[in-house]
Amino acid sequence: MHELLNEKRIRQLNREASMLLIGSAGLYSNYPLESGWYFRCKPGNFKKIQVPIVLFAIGCNRHLEKDRFGPLQPKTLESIKAINEQAVLSGARDYRTLEVLRQLGIKKASFVPDPGMFLHPTEYWSEVSVGINIAQHCHMLKHYRPQLLEMSAKLCWLLDEKHIKPIFIAHDCLEHSLYLDLKKRY
Repeated sequence: MHELLNEKRIRQLNREASMLLIGSAGLYSNYPLESGWYFRCKPGNFKKIQVPIVLFAIGCNRHLEKDRFGPLQPKTLESIKAINEQAVLSGARDYRTLEVLRQLGIKKASFVPDPGMFLHPTEYWSEVSVGINIAQHCHMLKHYRPQLLEMSAKLCWLLDEKHIKPIFIAHDCLEHSLYLDLKKRY
């Protein structure tokens, strides 16, 4: 979130959303924002949020109770505690963050690791491809259609020589016929 979750936006959130989902690594970090961490909301406005708050796999930066900006400030810790007390789910992405939350008295916090932790490296072969996008959505561009078809067909032949697969990406739904004509030439 780049913009402040102010009272007007909170009213919109309460009216239009099913929940407020907050998650990412390093959010619990001293940062000069309204909350003291990477959440653009004044702690005094937390209670105005009526939809369920879900804190999903949030982490602290680098070191337990410390980050690159120094020890977590009291304002930051108070704000983290307040949002966690209000949340219906409090998930920490690592045991260091879980310990910080436990030290703040947040007993409902649980370990919700980053799903990437469970990926195993595999060998795979990915063929190289190039996307071709030709705009033909307005009448003026249709004037250049013969030249574009010829140039695009030549490009496809050159890509073939390099064992690179062309992928045709329509700029607009009206351009499908251009790609059909190109495939006939190529």
